[in-house]
Amino acid sequence: MEALANKLRKQRKDEKFFNKRSNVPKNADSTELYDKIKVLSPLLFNSEVSMEDKMKHILKELDTNDCERLKLFLSFIRKLLCQKNPITKDLAIKLRYVDKFASLVNTTDSEALFEVLWSLSNLAAASEEAVEQIRAKGIQYRIVELVDSTNEEIKEHSLWVIANLIGENNEARNEIISTNLIEKLIDIMSLKAARKSLLELVCWIISSLCKGSPLPSTERLKKLLKPLNNILHVEDEVILSDTMCAISYLTRSNEEAIKLVIEYITITRITELLLHPNGLIKKSALIILGSICMGETKDIEHIINSGCLNNLSIIFQENIECDILKYAAWVVSNIAADLKSHIGKIISSQCLSRLICVVINIPEVSIQKEVLYAITCCILAANNDQLKQIQELKINEMLVTKLDTADTSILLLVLEIIDKLLEAGDIGTLENKYARNFHDIGGKYKLELLLTYSNEVINTRVLEILNKYYPYDDLPCDTNEMDVGY
Repeated sequence: MEALANKLRKQRKDEKFFNKRSNVPKNADSTELYDKIKVLSPLLFNSEVSMEDKMKHILKELDTNDCERLKLFLSFIRKLLCQKNPITKDLAIKLRYVDKFASLVNTTDSEALFEVLWSLSNLAAASEEAVEQIRAKGIQYRIVELVDSTNEEIKEHSLWVIANLIGENNEARNEIISTNLIEKLIDIMSLKAARKSLLELVCWIISSLCKGSPLPSTERLKKLLKPLNNILHVEDEVILSDTMCAISYLTRSNEEAIKLVIEYITITRITELLLHPNGLIKKSALIILGSICMGETKDIEHIINSGCLNNLSIIFQENIECDILKYAAWVVSNIAADLKSHIGKIISSQCLSRLICVVINIPEVSIQKEVLYAITCCILAANNDQLKQIQELKINEMLVTKLDTADTSILLLVLEIIDKLLEAGDIGTLENKYARNFHDIGGKYKLELLLTYSNEVINTRVLEILNKYYPYDDLPCDTNEMDVGY
C-alpha cells in the first residue's frame, strides 16, 4: 500500500508538471515561432523525414553561435518535449541532448537558460536514463546554484529539475543533500510573499530529501523542521500533504529523527489533521503519531492529551479506505501496549467499541487482523473492572461470529481475547457469568467445532479454553471421536 501511495503521489506531480508545461495556448508568439522555424529549417516540417532525423537536425542547430537562432531552436525543442507523446523524449535521450544542455546551463542569457531548464525538467521526469545522463554531466550542482537566481522563472524551473531528479533516484538525492540546497529551501520557506508554486516545489523536494538514507544532519533537520511546522497551518492541500509526508518519513527513519519531530513539530496540529478530508494527509498524521507512540511514555501521554484518541474514534466511525483504518488501529495498538493506565482512556474515547464495530461491519481480512490485534492489546492490558466494562460492548457476539473464520491468524487473536475476557469471571466454578453468557450465545458450541480445525495450535488453544472455563461439561478425550466437522 505504501508503494501504491507513492506511485499515485508521483502521478499527481507528473500530471501537474505536464499541465504547467504543455497547456500553453497557441498564441501569436507560438505561431510566429513556427513560421520562423519553417524558414530556417523547412526539413522539420517535411512529413517524409523521420522524427529521428528531425531531432538530429535540431541538435545540430543547437551548436549555432547565433544567440537568437539558438533561442528559437531551444524554444522549439522545449515545445516538442512538452508533448505527451514519448517519442521526442525517447529520441532526445537516445541522441544525448543532455550533453548539449550541459554546456548551455552556464549561459548568461536568461531566455536561453529558461528553455534549457524547462527541457531538462521534462527529460528528468520522463526517464531514469535521462536522470543518469544529467548526473553524469554534474548538471545537478549547477542547477542548485541557479536556485539563488533573482529571476523567478529561473528559480522555479531549477526547482522543477531538482524535484524530478531526486523523486525516485536515491543517488541523485544523496548528491543534492551534499550541497547547500536545504539552506536555500529554508530561505524560500521563510519568505512572507513566497509564490504558492514555489512553496509547492520546495515542500515536494523536502519530502524527497526526508525519504531514504542517509538523512540530512541533525543540525540541518532542526533548521528544516521549524519552517515546516509553520507550513502545517496552510490550507493548500498540495503543500500540506508534501509537508506531512516529509515529517512522516522522518518518524519512520530513526529514533533521533523522531525526537526532533517531537521537539519541533506541534503535535496538537498533527492530531487535528487526523480529520483532514485528504487521505494522504490523514495517513501521514497516523504514521507520525503511531511512530511516536512506539517510544517513551511521556511522549505517548502527550499524544493522548492532544485529543488523539477522540479523533481516532471518529476515524473508526467513518467509512474510509482500508489503509487508513489499519494505520489508525496500529496507533491504538501502540498506545495500549505502553501502559495499562492508557486502557481506560481508550475505552472512554469509544475507540474500543468502534473497533469492535469495524470488525463486525468490514469483512476485509487485512483490516480485521490489524483491528483485532489492537483489540487484543487493549484486552490483555485491561484490569478486571475494565474487562467488565468491555463485556458491555457486545464484544462476545463479535467473537462468536469470528470463530467461523478460516483465517488462522484471526482465530488465534480471537481465542486470545476470549481467554482473557472469560478469565475476568470465577475460573472453574459454575458462577462464571462471562463463561455462561458466552455459552448461551453459542460460543462454547463454536469452540467445540474448532477442535477439528486443521491446525494443531488452534486445536490445543481451544482445548485449553474449554478445560479452563467449562471443566464440568462432558468433553471428548480424543478429538477424533467427535462426529462434527469444521
